This record gives sequence, C-alpha cells and structure tokens, in this order.
Amino acid sequence: MDDEQNIISKDDFIKKSLDLTFSDYFEKDIEKDGNCYYRCLSYFFRKSEEFHREFRNLIYELFLENKNDFYDFLPDPGILGKKDPETEEEKIQILDEYGNNIRKDKFYAGDHELILTANYLLININVLYKDLMLYKSLNFYESPIKTEETMNILFINGNHYKLLYERNNDKIEDSFKSNKDNEILKEEKQNIKLYIKTKKEQINKNKKKISKLIFQEKLNL
Repeated sequence: MDDEQNIISKDDFIKKSLDLTFSDYFEKDIEKDGNCYYRCLSYFFRKSEEFHREFRNLIYELFLENKNDFYDFLPDPGILGKKDPETEEEKIQILDEYGNNIRKDKFYAGDHELILTANYLLININVLYKDLMLYKSLNFYESPIKTEETMNILFINGNHYKLLYERNNDKIEDSFKSNKDNEILKEEKQNIKLYIKTKKEQINKNKKKISKLIFQEKLNL
C-alpha cells in the first residue's frame, strides 16, 4: 500500500476529532507553572516533562531566526504592556521584546510558538477544548511537510495546556500508569543535549524544503 494512503489528512483528522467523546481520549496532567506548553513538547518527544527548558530554548532560537516572517502577524502588544504599534520601528520593537520573553521561564506560549513548532519540528498540532461531552478542535497548526505525527493538546481556562492521547494507545497509557516521570534515567538527561543538537540539524536540513511558514488554520467551530 502507498505510504501516503496511511497518512491522515487534515480534513479527516478534524472530522475525526469532532466525533471523539471524553471516553475516547485520556488526559496527561501537565504541571501548571507557566511552562505547560514546553512541558507538553518535552513529554510528546521525550516522554518526560523534565526537558521543558531545552524545548523552550529551541523555540526561542527558531523565533530569532525567523522573526521577520511574523512582521505582518505581530504578537498581541497587550501581552507586553504596549499599545498597537503605529510605526515600523515600534513593530520591530514588539517582535524583539516578544522574542526576549520567549526564553524566560514561565512566559506563556501562544500562536507564534505553536506555528514555529509545527513548521520546524514537523508535527501537526491540534488544539482542542471541552464542549459538553466532546473535545472539539479550536486551532489546527499544520506541518509544511505531510506527516501523520500529531500532538493533541487540550486548552483549559484560557491559560493551560494538557496533552491528549487516544485510549487505544496502550503503550502511552501504561507509561502514565507507571508514573514514568519519576523514573528518568541519568543517561536520558545526559542525552538531551545530543537530541536537541540533532533536532537543530534536522531543522536546518528541512529549511530548504520550506518556502514560507504555514500559519494556523482557524476552524471557527
């Protein structure tokens, strides 16, 4: 069978997500310390929240390298305690200040960080919210290179992310039950630098295939 036939299209995935009830997903609790998005990334890629700082630094570096792509999609100035920019210089100042904040512990991640993740770590990100007995898609951030790897995150109370996994993923569910976060091996901690270095090498290689950033799809459901 052609490999592409095994890849879930965005439309199919969104339709599928709308049909899921609470019983189809289980939630991975993530610490509420302002680093929840990066903890989600850390657990998604490394099965531990331990490496959230490394993933924050990676996204910070990606923002610095690609901030000009956001010139017409500025972060909300209110987050920085500023008014809407009126000059080109003020726009640049907002991008610079926002970038400096990304690397700070407990600075909340928004659209820009999720866009960078999808585009350069090459995963789809499906952001969902609770509605009655369903998890519904709020935003879908698409990888520019077709992939079936999708991180499902639950957006709660306007300020927190949790990971969502389908209940038929036995390996993941078993790892939650075994409280794997408390059993991190020293070897894994030592290997994270090599892992991030390899990620950066993959990103640089894939940049040649990416002509421009794909911005998030507003589903308006």
